[in-house]
Amino acid sequence: MPLTKKIDFSASFNGSKGNDVLDGQDYYLYNMEGSGNNYADVVNRYRNPANPGNGTVYRASRGGTQSNSTRLSNFYLQDGSFLRCNNITLGYTLPKIANGKLGISSARIFASVVNAFTITKYKGYNPEVDYNYTSGASNSTQPPNLAPGVDYGVYPLVRSYNLGLRVAF
Repeated sequence: MPLTKKIDFSASFNGSKGNDVLDGQDYYLYNMEGSGNNYADVVNRYRNPANPGNGTVYRASRGGTQSNSTRLSNFYLQDGSFLRCNNITLGYTLPKIANGKLGISSARIFASVVNAFTITKYKGYNPEVDYNYTSGASNSTQPPNLAPGVDYGVYPLVRSYNLGLRVAF
């Protein structure tokens, strides 16, 4: 059997184009009230007419009324378009000559990467906002995400590397 018939490769992808995501994490990371961490670019915020900043970050405000950082606006909207490689697998089927001596009818060794990469301009952890928030766990103490398209800052997706051997007798 030629070598090319012994090697197999597969990859799966998913993606989305043209959707916006309300980045709820930005709602807190642009806080500028001293109550938590901020993005580094808040140093470029508007301060006064002599120091207008870069024009992309609003001015910090603090007071008895609702501050700029707690007013929900399109400032927190981001392009949620992405292309993700969910899985890449490379396999090799062992020759039947080696298999016959051990009573094995077929054997294949393979390596795979799950969540190999994501191409996106989205600043949050995952542009594919989880509608359920609980990832399907019915006994979770987390409330369901009843606002699709809103990123509440759940953990990023895990990348895993796997090696395997499939043997048939």
